[in-house]
Amino acid sequence: MTDESKVTEHDRRAVRYLEARINASRKYGKDYDRKVFFEEINAAKSDLDPLSLVDVLRKDYKQWTEGAKTVGVSSVVKPISWLQRKAEGDFTQNLVDFAIKRQLQLLAIMTAFTSESGDFARELLLIALDGKGAKEAAERFAEQAASELGLEQSLLEGLSGKSRPPFAQLWHQKNVAASRKRVGPLLREALR
Repeated sequence: MTDESKVTEHDRRAVRYLEARINASRKYGKDYDRKVFFEEINAAKSDLDPLSLVDVLRKDYKQWTEGAKTVGVSSVVKPISWLQRKAEGDFTQNLVDFAIKRQLQLLAIMTAFTSESGDFARELLLIALDGKGAKEAAERFAEQAASELGLEQSLLEGLSGKSRPPFAQLWHQKNVAASRKRVGPLLREALR
């Protein structure tokens, strides 16, 4: 509720309604603090420890088809290094299996997290599987979106010959304002 550019009138009405209910409660009303409540909900939302890697990828997942190609985008509130530790076995093979199960040609994993230095950070991992020009679309995306998103190539650890897809690239995304709402259309454009 602090960023006016992201808050709608519907959001304000919902907050007024819910806070009126909370404040009317004998049990919770006297101790209610919006900031503390937000911090507790945000911490619960960010607690992915009990989930498997596949569950983390599915938690905030969107998929669409553009022409003959299907792309999936997972948004995650942890860095790629955390996902790699979360994987049981070969991280890249886990991602390839996730993509194959959903019949994807492209899988993008977008991370948004607080870095060790306390700054908001984003990463983007793009994987292209065989067929239907997926590798070419991924390369087109890398070329077309690099400047706008501020993509800086990063080393993706653990790529073996066995699990290495035709295209796999990890980037640090310097334009942290660009969320899936911007990356999605750029992916669509590269698929055309």
